[in-house]
Amino acid sequence: VSTQSTGVKDELAERCQRLFLSFLQEYELPGGEGEAKYAPDVTELVAPERNTLTVSFKDIESYNRNLATTIQDEYYRVYPYLCKALSTHIRNEHPGSVQEKKQFYISFIDFMGHTKIRALKTS
Repeated sequence: VSTQSTGVKDELAERCQRLFLSFLQEYELPGGEGEAKYAPDVTELVAPERNTLTVSFKDIESYNRNLATTIQDEYYRVYPYLCKALSTHIRNEHPGSVQEKKQFYISFIDFMGHTKIRALKTS
């Protein structure tokens, strides 16, 4: 009997991780001059007291609609993978500047939530 656990890969979550990493590396403001929109914010996360990146959900929607939909529909499933993508991005952009144990988090703004039909009222 093997005591080693066999890790089951979550392909959807890993795909979201790769797409979110690409988003962090590539997403620019319209008319941007080649710098990724979130690069300055990512640089601030190197500081010991900072660990959360605030991302506009509208930016994710304009970058990749499928990624946005998956985040919205499977938030609790993919969130740890999004944080892992952020951690990878920071460590790649600023090697040696961040303690290995430091964890990073993402918060979303401009999130359009769903309203259940029964919650809708006529005016």
